[in-house]
Amino acid sequence: MGKCGDCALKALKNGMCPVFNANMEGESGCPYFTTEIHICEICGNLIPKGGYIQEEDGVFHLMCGDCATGHPCKSCKEVRNCRFETDQDCQEPPYVMVQQRQGNMVVQTQTLNPKRVQATCAQGCPCYHNGEDFYCWKQTGCGCNNHKNNWRN
Repeated sequence: MGKCGDCALKALKNGMCPVFNANMEGESGCPYFTTEIHICEICGNLIPKGGYIQEEDGVFHLMCGDCATGHPCKSCKEVRNCRFETDQDCQEPPYVMVQQRQGNMVVQTQTLNPKRVQATCAQGCPCYHNGEDFYCWKQTGCGCNNHKNNWRN
């Protein structure tokens, strides 16, 4: 392991270590030490060590662990076009309160407004699954066949 003074990460923050937010000139043995700086091509966050490489149409892309293994809908091109969230023409509120009886208690929870879902999501959204129950892939962890990574470059 190299010394902090030679670490490439310090160039990102004018000589300060961005991991520890301190001047770490003489320290050695840091697990974040690197001679190369890698930036996630989806979220733009720093990838101190390693990273995930994905090939798409013959081009290799580098992404952080969160974008590669976390909730994939955050990194999808379709997430920016969510009509459920952005449709100004639909007058239905996004969420409604629903009461459910559990034993002798009544529990009130907030859920997607089914009228808004029908007016927006059900009109061709690739993230919308229309089976016995409607649901949005973005809320269930994504499993749609329409996922396309939203590369920054």
